[in-house]
Amino acid sequence: MQILNPDEFTPSDWERLVVLDQIQHAPDPQWIADELKLCAIQRVNDPTCGFLYWVSRYWWIVDKDLRESLLRPNWLQRDYLARRAPQNIILKYRKGGASTIVDALYFWRCLFVPHTRAVIAAHVLESTDDLFGRLHYGHGRLPMWMKPRLKYSSKKELVFEHNMARLRVLTAGGQALGRAGDADLIHLSEFAFYRQPWKVLSGLVESGRRGMELDIESTPNGWNEFKALYDEAKNGSRRAVFFYPWWRDPLNRLSVVEPLGELTQDERVLGLDPEQVAWRRGKIHDLRDLFRQEHPEDDESCFLSSGALKFPGELLRELRQVVSRAVRPLPLHGVGPFGGDDNGHLEVWVEPEPGARYIIGADVAEGTPKGNFSAAGVLLTRGPHDLPEQVAAWVGRIPPAYFAHTLAKLGRWYNDAEIAVERNNHGHSTIRALYAEADYPRSLIYRHVKYDQRAKSVQQAKFGWPTDAVTRPQMLDDLSAAILRGDVVWRHDRFLAECMAFEAGDEFKTESAISSSTRDSVARNNDTVFAWGIALQVLRRSRRYRDEQRDVKASGT
Repeated sequence: MQILNPDEFTPSDWERLVVLDQIQHAPDPQWIADELKLCAIQRVNDPTCGFLYWVSRYWWIVDKDLRESLLRPNWLQRDYLARRAPQNIILKYRKGGASTIVDALYFWRCLFVPHTRAVIAAHVLESTDDLFGRLHYGHGRLPMWMKPRLKYSSKKELVFEHNMARLRVLTAGGQALGRAGDADLIHLSEFAFYRQPWKVLSGLVESGRRGMELDIESTPNGWNEFKALYDEAKNGSRRAVFFYPWWRDPLNRLSVVEPLGELTQDERVLGLDPEQVAWRRGKIHDLRDLFRQEHPEDDESCFLSSGALKFPGELLRELRQVVSRAVRPLPLHGVGPFGGDDNGHLEVWVEPEPGARYIIGADVAEGTPKGNFSAAGVLLTRGPHDLPEQVAAWVGRIPPAYFAHTLAKLGRWYNDAEIAVERNNHGHSTIRALYAEADYPRSLIYRHVKYDQRAKSVQQAKFGWPTDAVTRPQMLDDLSAAILRGDVVWRHDRFLAECMAFEAGDEFKTESAISSSTRDSVARNNDTVFAWGIALQVLRRSRRYRDEQRDVKASGT
């Protein structure tokens, strides 16, 4: 990108922008040139850079109290400018000023860098109008000797006459956004609320110019695509990650007029002072369940408290904390029949116990390099007074027929376990290969018995578990209840993570429909959810389990 050298900036250069003889009481041209040198320095991460000088002296805004004022960067805005990278992910609280500073930065770049193309996208039309209004207002308040003439202006676009820089504000999902490529600067505001986030992001990034800069910011909205992006950045992707909780803002305080009483656990953990506690309680009273979404306190619970989740998010978070501290998979070297990763990832927490009974639930995928995962969960079932336990799990991308051999090895190792394969789609290939190629006994392959209510008789049993419009909601409801009641010893962290991302309503969708709008991220995969759900359903449908539970109820123990 061509950057203007402020040392070479002269009054004659600026005459392309304004015609000084048309301005009454214009400042001295040399003073203008010197001032513009200070404004045009392009090192944003330098506290003495031109942007900070320019924005605090010339960029007007209407603040959240509806007061007109120059933009004097607050703590969040200064921190972001100091650490901003070419590509950035920002998890923030509401009205902290992140979008304001990014949009001002884009206007500044368009003002001083010829042929810059900037695109700003909002999640809804009303927000698009608001963002463009801010830019139009800021442009209108610039001094006459600095205000660029507009070659073109519409409801959504500014084009500067002096350098042909272009700034567009569009709505995510709109047709115009799909044609807004070839950008140098892209700002995706409230990304977590986009309808088709990956489509928007991939389209703009792929068509962007070399050296394109990207700023994605949002408040949380459940375990969705923004959560996946945030986790990727947090775990070391090429994008810088920023988290701004509400309690870091010195303005989020309220005078204490009544005794606060005993502090809650969250208030103690956060180390809040009395004025912060008063502000927090007032916001919780006003926003109720939306508080953690609008004003995140940490970068985990805010995603659980926003969006509509199928499973109990807070409980799952606690379970994951317990698992991370107390559960360690066994080393795979020399464990059972698995010498390597077997084209997948095997975790073993408890080796087979002599005489114990095991059930393996299996969810089958196509096995393509970028497709869904196949998954298997091994469930230990003991007597009526002992909880079932997760003892091993396998996840990987493998052709359905090959997956049958992996299941057969797991089944034989775990005392000839009963194997229940989801028979939808690719599952038929796995089931057939399980007995025809892997020589697994047919008597150990689960057969689903369906009772015909009209005929009052049992239909012919078929190999495999059928996941359909009837069994899917029931299976997931039972799984949710088991998590709430603590009916199983949970050890599989990936399964718990997938449950945390499972949205309410997904039980009525096919697995491919659930993950079709997302990339390869645990945050929206569901393979282990279905594998463990199948294992639990098979256990509860077994005659032995029903007999044991009936005996327990009869004895009153």
